[in-house]
Amino acid sequence: MLIVTAVGAAWVVLITVLIATQPSPGVASPDELRSTLATALRDGDQEALEQVLDYPTSDAEDFAGAYLDRFRNAGAQVNDVRLGPDPGAPRLATISGELAAGGRFSYTLAVQESGGQWTVTFAPPLL
Repeated sequence: MLIVTAVGAAWVVLITVLIATQPSPGVASPDELRSTLATALRDGDQEALEQVLDYPTSDAEDFAGAYLDRFRNAGAQVNDVRLGPDPGAPRLATISGELAAGGRFSYTLAVQESGGQWTVTFAPPLL
């Protein structure tokens, strides 16, 4: 019984340390946010998308993978990612491009800064 308790306690400590040392999502500047988001969407780079998502860390990998799968399945090609209204302190990221079937798309995500880290959120951009 003592061994089981010790193993259980060690497991709890290990999980706590892993959670505590997990880096917060985000990048250091708006320009890096724009660049990383554009690269993630253009190249289907799941890790890059996870890095800039304001999404629960435990679910970010699944969300980013599913999002990029839908993007690929739609034949979406990103042409532009713009931050605004002030590129130095943006509140919005507008992604635009073309679909394989010939249509165009454009949508806006909310941008936020917390603790010097810039992220996008898939919640409505309520300003």
